[in-house]
Amino acid sequence: VQQWDKTWDNFTDAFSAFVTAQPAKDGSGYYLVGAINNSYSTGDVLLLKIADDGTEIWQAVYGVNTGAREVPKTLLQTDDGGFAISYMKTTLPESYSGLLKLNADRTIAWNSDSSFYASSPAEKIIHIANEGYLFAGEYETDPVLLNNLDAEIVRLSANGDILWKRHYGGMDNDYIYDFIPTSDGGYFF
Repeated sequence: VQQWDKTWDNFTDAFSAFVTAQPAKDGSGYYLVGAINNSYSTGDVLLLKIADDGTEIWQAVYGVNTGAREVPKTLLQTDDGGFAISYMKTTLPESYSGLLKLNADRTIAWNSDSSFYASSPAEKIIHIANEGYLFAGEYETDPVLLNNLDAEIVRLSANGDILWKRHYGGMDNDYIYDFIPTSDGGYFF
């Protein structure tokens, strides 16, 4: 049974879309993340909170890199009440993957471009208690060649500094869609 249907009229350009939604940890509604104000060369990240009945509570728009197109993918509600949003930044002809960390008041705490050619934003983000973040996606080993993607995991400090990167793959495309920490301190993906 459909409970409600909502269209946000101010986000109706041809490239605008919500990419993920999740319930608020405290049960106070839902968070939606999307791409707005998009064209082939520009665009912004939208974080929207709605009530259970679809009523908008607040919205925040992030033009993380002026003059670039940012397309979000993944949302993580962080333990400090803030958020982490993975996105892909495109400044033609290059694309980079990044992670945007927001404080509880929705101001930007930091923005970490991973500084590599990316085919898409990170598929998953996890918070490592008091130690930072881990995110995974694809890395273009050569942006000119097709079918040349490796899976990549990036470890960030609590301040967004890149601590390490690991690439996994062979001759063809390799992807990471999900990963979990293991009891021995490693990761299963």
